[in-house]
Amino acid sequence: MLVLDEWQKEFINTDSDKILVSGRQTGKSEAAAYDNAKYALDHRDSTCLIVSRTERQANELLIKVLNVLHDLQPKEISKGKDKPITNRVKLK
Repeated sequence: MLVLDEWQKEFINTDSDKILVSGRQTGKSEAAAYDNAKYALDHRDSTCLIVSRTERQANELLIKVLNVLHDLQPKEISKGKDKPITNRVKLK
């Protein structure tokens, strides 16, 4: 399970618009992944986008989101024809 720093918890618990600026290797992606996973679980009928400058970066963040979802709610990740792929994740 992911252990979060205090600034990451503050970022995740902020309900308004967010922007995060920090140095390299500080945990931005983990905080964003946790935040996205939490939002997806709380808003199951919505569409969540992961947008990045490159497809590789977006895919890496998607993998982190899936890892967080697996930690939080492993049975909620769809299986079979609705299983997660690089461009779509469906929650039960």
